[in-house]
Amino acid sequence: MLLRIHTALRRRLALLSEARANARLSRHLRRAGCQVESNCRFFGTHLPLLNIAGTARFGRNVSLQGTAYPIELQVARGATFTICSGSILNQGATIAVTTEVFIGPDCGFGEHVAIHDTSFHDIAPDRPKRSAPVRFGRNVWLGHRAIVLPGVEIGDHSVVGAGAVVTKSLPARCIAVGVPARVVGTFECPDNWKRF
Repeated sequence: MLLRIHTALRRRLALLSEARANARLSRHLRRAGCQVESNCRFFGTHLPLLNIAGTARFGRNVSLQGTAYPIELQVARGATFTICSGSILNQGATIAVTTEVFIGPDCGFGEHVAIHDTSFHDIAPDRPKRSAPVRFGRNVWLGHRAIVLPGVEIGDHSVVGAGAVVTKSLPARCIAVGVPARVVGTFECPDNWKRF
């Protein structure tokens, strides 16, 4: 009997702690100027580092992880960042937005991924700074330390392997790896399939 009471009390305390962490994250996002559809889920102690001059939208049940490293999000004036419902950003992710970054529903991102819609500066005299929107379809998975560069669109359900550098758009339902990333396989799945 005492064991059941103790177990029930531990569960309640864990739920209360989780609810407080989620509310803390949502307050943090709103104070930075983000639009939050409902409380986001938060795991960890390191709240995201936010520099929001443009528009940042967080959909329902978005999860952010900050156990050892914070997520960094910078949205420039006039730019738009959207992360749709059910998507997960892992710790150490870096996202820089000067035009638009759109993350579809149910996407997952490994630790330390980088998503940039700009090259930030000129590469060479004949290669000026480039800025172009980045878009992810639904249920996309980016592996640990993957990098996505300006102008890339990744199709629904696709997987990008750990450490890959995505320089060109990828079709739906593909597996891409390498530097630069190239498609090494495709697969079939129902449109409504969710990875997580």
